[in-house]
Amino acid sequence: MVAIGTSFEAETLDSIRAQETSLAVQRGILTQQVVYTTRNAPTLSPSPVATVTPSPTSVPFTPSPTPTAEIGQRSPEDFALTLGPPHDADAFDGEGGVFLPSNDGASRALLSDGRYVIEFDSRGRWTWYWSFIDAGDFYSDILVIQSTTCVEDDAAGLLFRGSAVRDEAYLFGVNCAGEYFIGLTSSPGADGSICSTGYDGSVDCRYQRWQSDDIIHSGPGAVNRLGVYAVGDHLDFYVNGVWLESRDVDALSPEWRFWRGNIALFLRSAQVNRASVEFDDFNMWYFE
Repeated sequence: MVAIGTSFEAETLDSIRAQETSLAVQRGILTQQVVYTTRNAPTLSPSPVATVTPSPTSVPFTPSPTPTAEIGQRSPEDFALTLGPPHDADAFDGEGGVFLPSNDGASRALLSDGRYVIEFDSRGRWTWYWSFIDAGDFYSDILVIQSTTCVEDDAAGLLFRGSAVRDEAYLFGVNCAGEYFIGLTSSPGADGSICSTGYDGSVDCRYQRWQSDDIIHSGPGAVNRLGVYAVGDHLDFYVNGVWLESRDVDALSPEWRFWRGNIALFLRSAQVNRASVEFDDFNMWYFE
């Protein structure tokens, strides 16, 4: 199985920061949107198993990105600790991996020193690489390790319930500035963009909305564990074992309702020189 990469290009970095206008799709694919709510307790309580209860008030987990021995350490409050051993996992050691190397020219994904590395040579672009995993109801988490030369708008994370053919998916990621982004991709198109939605579900493609949170580690070399819980129409998002926000798929208009699909890893490049990110310790629990 070959990993698939998809890239998006914006006019300039300044336009991303100032106006966040529509990003031009490098390889002609899709439109994207996001949904946001304020940080309150989830209105629905995830319950994949009887022992699972998300904890919005859990104590923030603040490991240092170094030394290496501490990377991957979980908070005692981490949601995943209630789930037992994962059903799928990838340690990125090159043996039977979920995510495979791929080279698309300007962007590439490779295995290096036990990590999955995505690189991009140009700014203002997004690229992602699909796995073979197909899931609807699940919990998944992964370590995102920012590069030592990242700029604030460099970002990385997960796509899920996606289509490797149509590039439709929900999206969750963090940037080097310590901000997070929840969104979705939509149907193919030469002028596709990444869009934001209001609290009422309305779509606005003129800018991207990123939100800061103290639980997110920031700066070059920052390490964050991203987690996504998806069961039925309910989605929960975690960073470092701490719940951030929830989404309800049914709140979206029908064309944005994705019920199952593939998992991908993405990099958003915001610098002229080669941007990169490392991933480690991917885990997947199925509730199907």
